[in-house]
Amino acid sequence: MNYIQRLGKSLMLPVSIMPIAALLKGIGYWIDPVGWGSNNWISAFLIESGTAIIDNLPLLFAVGIAIGMTREKDMTVAICAVVCYLVVVKILSPEAVSLIRNIPIDEVPLAFQNTANTLVGIIVGLLVAFNYQHFSKTKLPLALSFFSGKRFVPIVLKRYALAQFFLYVFYIFLFAIFLMMAFFIYNLVVILYRKD
Repeated sequence: MNYIQRLGKSLMLPVSIMPIAALLKGIGYWIDPVGWGSNNWISAFLIESGTAIIDNLPLLFAVGIAIGMTREKDMTVAICAVVCYLVVVKILSPEAVSLIRNIPIDEVPLAFQNTANTLVGIIVGLLVAFNYQHFSKTKLPLALSFFSGKRFVPIVLKRYALAQFFLYVFYIFLFAIFLMMAFFIYNLVVILYRKD
């Protein structure tokens, strides 16, 4: 129960930023309701400021959860979360998937078209927090002592390329389930429509 409570508290940090983005965009649209920022530079500034927050919300979730789930609030956790999130999003991008699978980019499954989402941010945050809790006190031999302790965590995160692979498989599996559900609902609607 303690773990779930910490997760809930750490989710509150990025969630608390969302009303600020909504206010910025809302005031911007209120100032210029027709042009949506093209007729007024103050409106454009406010709208783009809110959009910057909304567009990077998954990154904020990764950092917020990583910091919130660790007992020590350290900047190393934030840096690890940013690096891990950027690596995962890059590996799951359509260009990287097409390169890894050696297929044309238009044959990449649709599940990889938007991998920079909040679910990925949450999973990355949990992954970074777990690794930080377990490996931040690691001592290495004297020759490698520079990389001991907190500096060892980003190195360990690189070994989680396997976890990124499982995210890749998870996306394919999830996309297949949603596609099958959509076909089932479509066929059900067609059958019900024909009966009438």
